[in-house]
Amino acid sequence: MLRPQAPRAPPIPPALENPPVKVRVKTDMCEGHGKCEKAAPEIFKLGDDDVSIVLIEGDIPKELEEKAERAYRLCPRQAIELIP
Repeated sequence: MLRPQAPRAPPIPPALENPPVKVRVKTDMCEGHGKCEKAAPEIFKLGDDDVSIVLIEGDIPKELEEKAERAYRLCPRQAIELIP
C-alpha cells in the first residue's frame, strides 16, 4: 500500500537561503600580513598598528561577499570571521 506523500515545502527564496554576512577581525590573532586587504580592499585596511580594520559596518553588500570569503580563506592566521 502506498503512503500519501507529505506536501513539499516551497523553495527557500534566494535572499533567505544566503543570509547577509558580517565580517569581524580577531585583532588578537591578526599579524598584519595584509592578504585580506589585497583580496578585498573595499572591506579591509591594514591599520597603523599592522592589524586589519573592517571598513564596512554591518552587512557586507552582496556584490562583495565573494571577496570577503576569499579574504577569509587567505588569512594565514584565521583571524577573519564571517558571521551570518
